[in-house]
Amino acid sequence: MAFQKDEQTVEKTSVTFKSLCDELAQLQIDKQTGYSKSPIDELPLDVWLAQVQIKATRAKYATTRDKLYDELRDTAIYALLCMQKMSA
Repeated sequence: MAFQKDEQTVEKTSVTFKSLCDELAQLQIDKQTGYSKSPIDELPLDVWLAQVQIKATRAKYATTRDKLYDELRDTAIYALLCMQKMSA
């Protein structure tokens, strides 16, 4: 996997599992502020599982470290949304 060297703003600092989870939670909260209702309630689980696959595949083909990070973050969020959907 080759990355473009000019775009690497994702910092290589030691991160903890908790800090990553906190980052994902805040990202999801921020993304939901512009909507009156979460689509998790309206779309079936298969749709959410497809999103996990799409985002994971996009991560596989990312050309920059930043893009890889973004796609992996989205993959994790969609996986968590699947788990939320399963518990409903």
